[in-house]
Amino acid sequence: MIDDLGQNISDNVPGTEANADEQLGFEVLASKLRNYGKDNFPELNFNPITHIDVIREGAALHSLNLPKIYSEQLITLESAKYYLFSDAPVIFRLEEAFPSLKKSKVSVSENYTDIKKFYTKWSIEKSPKEMEFFALSTINLFDRNSNKENFLKYLFPACIYIYDKKFFSVAKAVELLATAEKICQASALSEELKVEFSYLISLYKQWKFCSFLHLCYCHAYPRR
Repeated sequence: MIDDLGQNISDNVPGTEANADEQLGFEVLASKLRNYGKDNFPELNFNPITHIDVIREGAALHSLNLPKIYSEQLITLESAKYYLFSDAPVIFRLEEAFPSLKKSKVSVSENYTDIKKFYTKWSIEKSPKEMEFFALSTINLFDRNSNKENFLKYLFPACIYIYDKKFFSVAKAVELLATAEKICQASALSEELKVEFSYLISLYKQWKFCSFLHLCYCHAYPRR
């Protein structure tokens, strides 16, 4: 596997040169760890998180009307890609605030809704072929969108570069996230929303590196 700098990732992954017995032993331990929760806590749900889970959990949490400091939804590496099209208050507030920042309320070049729609389909699709189609549609629509003021639109292709193995690119994800934050900070958005958006960006930066480490693990210790 070659990274964005043209280096072989396996050169920097500990254990890549381990012999077959060592890799098999590591895989056995990893398998035990993955199944520990199911084996010891059968009453809990350890099934993969779906977009429906994220939306339901968010709706239940926000219906409690808790103080802001206690109302933050838990976002994991697995669920973060669904968060962008959930009913999360921060996403809603940013989308509501954006039209007031534009010089004109009507923009022919603005296709944010379509970008978000294709991204949503990519994130919930299971077929590799369909995932590729929706990923390319999201990226192509983003590239054709000449409106540079909409900092939210940068998050959709960034997530594809973070989560999709076929399009995975640390460099592109970093550039998009940094650009989005820069545009947001230079906008007329309220300071409160700027802080919330910066916090959201920081989360996706963390998931970028978690995803990178996961790919390194899969490369070094492929499943049998």
